[in-house]
Amino acid sequence: GMHFILSIGIDFGYQVESIDIVPLEEDLTMGFLVCNKLFVDFIEKQDFESYIEFLAYFFSLSTILGYNPNELVEAYFLKLGVNYQRQDNNY
Repeated sequence: GMHFILSIGIDFGYQVESIDIVPLEEDLTMGFLVCNKLFVDFIEKQDFESYIEFLAYFFSLSTILGYNPNELVEAYFLKLGVNYQRQDNNY
């Protein structure tokens, strides 16, 4: 999910300086449903504000699952580097 979400932002040329991560009041199931709705909202509007709302909610949801948002972003860029190396080596 993280690779997909950040790649969308890159494709749209969005540069996110920071986002607010807030504790969620929903249970995990409702959290995933809200996250899905925010993604659909972004796809329909395709604007920066709805992308940030979706991204912030995704990161907030990830904390419920025990992930640190900064670690997720670091892992994304490490994996992205591996993907570029694979492409360079015709993997």
